[in-house]
Amino acid sequence: MREASSASEAVGSASPMTRPSRITVIRSATSRTSRSLGVWLQRHPHPLCGTARLGTVRLPWRYESQGDCLPAIASERVGDPRLLMPSDVPAVPEERVAIAGDWHSSGYWARRALKMLHDQAPDVRTVLHLGDFNLTSNTPWTAFRRSVVEAMETNGIERILVTPGNHDDWSQLGPRFELHPQEPYRLPKTQTVSFLPRGYRFQIGGRTFLSLGGAASPDQEKRIEGRDWWGNEEPTESDAARALAGGTVDVMLAHEAVDLGTRLVDAAISKPNRRLFSEKGLSASRRSRAVVTGVWTELAPARLFHGHMHIRAEGHFPDSRAVYSLAANNSPGNIGILDLKDLTWSWLD
Repeated sequence: MREASSASEAVGSASPMTRPSRITVIRSATSRTSRSLGVWLQRHPHPLCGTARLGTVRLPWRYESQGDCLPAIASERVGDPRLLMPSDVPAVPEERVAIAGDWHSSGYWARRALKMLHDQAPDVRTVLHLGDFNLTSNTPWTAFRRSVVEAMETNGIERILVTPGNHDDWSQLGPRFELHPQEPYRLPKTQTVSFLPRGYRFQIGGRTFLSLGGAASPDQEKRIEGRDWWGNEEPTESDAARALAGGTVDVMLAHEAVDLGTRLVDAAISKPNRRLFSEKGLSASRRSRAVVTGVWTELAPARLFHGHMHIRAEGHFPDSRAVYSLAANNSPGNIGILDLKDLTWSWLD
């Protein structure tokens, strides 16, 4: 909801530890061990990719004695060996990722955006979504989920990692993330779409990412709590502390906007539509933006991407940092490509 008038592949903590550059596949010593381990894996699927296979087929992850979840194949040295892996590690490291703004459970737009992505960037396999995916929305959710999965399969997209927005169901996400703050929520009946906890860190293509989801709904007094508005949808100071604990990152992903990030977003924030938004809602928005702005200011990531405002905008700073605001579904500026070699950004229209 806008206030205007209309990481191949690690995830987790940022401890400066070193992982061996070559990691092998699980091979059980006996068929009995294999069967037992296979049963255990099926009961404990990877939180993001959900895959658990033994034998001659490559496992995308494996558990260590400390409970680590590591890729079966790794071509480069990466950080803390306790990190969780978001998916199977491709044989060829990813060099580019797509980033998309709000989709609001529009199956039509999901299909169109992913086809456009495949047509213009067929090498891209990961989409980082900035929220308002609309987890369990009032619109036909099952049909939307099916549209997304089918579009992913058709267009060669292997995973969508969602930084949740204010219109994603926080009655589901909040309790899960409180119990498991470093475990993404894998969308049921998919192997490919996952929602990331606040403060979650991961790597793709040698770049570090931080996800800080949530935002305030400025029209919350016109909504029904527990159905399309949630009291825990806003990021909190404790979320900010968790996000800051790991130190700086290359790329920060948020749903909520930041203050003084882009001129167009600041202009929209300064002139809210008070017929739609109450002072209580606008106060919640200021509070939510302050939390995200504080993390952005402290960490100073090279790139920040956010949704929520439904505005395509860019802000560039003298120290080479940049902020990108992505538009919503059915609008130009909803999706683009981030080159992981030099962090250059290209809009797809």
